Amino acid sequence: MMSRQLIFVVESTNEGTDNKYIDTIVKNFYDVSSYKFSFVFSGGIGNIVNEKKKKDINRLIRNYDGESIVILCVDTDSLQVQECKKLHATIEGFAHSKKYEFVWFCETIEEVIWKSRVTKTEKSKKSDEFLRKQDTFRYSEITLKSSVKAKKKSNLLIICDKYLVRKL
Repeated sequence: MMSRQLIFVVESTNEGTDNKYIDTIVKNFYDVSSYKFSFVFSGGIGNIVNEKKKKDINRLIRNYDGESIVILCVDTDSLQVQECKKLHATIEGFAHSKKYEFVWFCETIEEVIWKSRVTKTEKSKKSDEFLRKQDTFRYSEITLKSSVKAKKKSNLLIICDKYLVRKL
């Protein structure tokens, strides 16, 4: 089997919270022994498509001897707010134009995981708690495998199913 790198572009800053959730969830559902995971930290949804992030993505692709799959991961925030809806559509369009995958968390990754809002000041604490309790944490496949953008849902597993093999 050819080696494959999955490049997750996330909204959080370096060693943020989104990568912890995504890495843990993906490793819970899939056999990832022959895959490399890389993360690009955008530092905010508006930065996902900026030139520096494009260079970071291209550098990871160039430096990897094998296939690279780029997966943009964003919170939808409130799709009822026109500004959020427009920004989300721009990022999704960018992903499709580059043949990148597009993962969304409605409205935030924390809402999908915790089923409630998490304040900005508690995000790090909650992601650390998630890591500590991962062996007892109950993942909801239904919540993570939604084709419809609805509150507390994500399409993460739909996208990962295209490239990874599920654990038995």
